[in-house]
Amino acid sequence: MIWEIIYYETASGQEVIKDFIDSLQESTQAKLARQLDLQEEHGNQLGMPHAKAMGGGLIE
Repeated sequence: MIWEIIYYETASGQEVIKDFIDSLQESTQAKLARQLDLQEEHGNQLGMPHAKAMGGGLIE
């Protein structure tokens, strides 16, 4: 199952998360893109060292 990552958007339509990602160095953007690809592929089954369950259905 492929998961969809939905980025936060303000009521005025500003994409603050995407703006933040765009402000990062290219090497950091590449690492983040890989992590997000893994999250989309594995969803809530992605475990350590990539994601950690915080309880209450939250994952960091």
